[in-house]
Amino acid sequence: MIMSLWAELQYPVLLLALLLNIWIGTSRMRADKMEIRKYVAGCGGRVLRVRWSPFGRRWFSESDTRIYLARYVDAEGREHEATGKPGKPDEYLSEDLLAS
Repeated sequence: MIMSLWAELQYPVLLLALLLNIWIGTSRMRADKMEIRKYVAGCGGRVLRVRWSPFGRRWFSESDTRIYLARYVDAEGREHEATGKPGKPDEYLSEDLLAS
């Protein structure tokens, strides 16, 4: 009885778990991008683009951290490209390079 019930519910439950995982992941990415945007705006800059970079700089050192590549204009009008790691205020944007 229980096995037949599990056989009927197995695929819908797995599908629901997959959809929930995707929804949570995209929600976290949206929140991370907003966090980076707020940080840059707080420093007087303006964000041009923030995108997820799964194999960005230093991706191998921390497996549980999402890494983003941010392109922004600072208060003096110079364009930068930096690696962002949300949740770590002391190293929000590291390896900050002037974009060419």
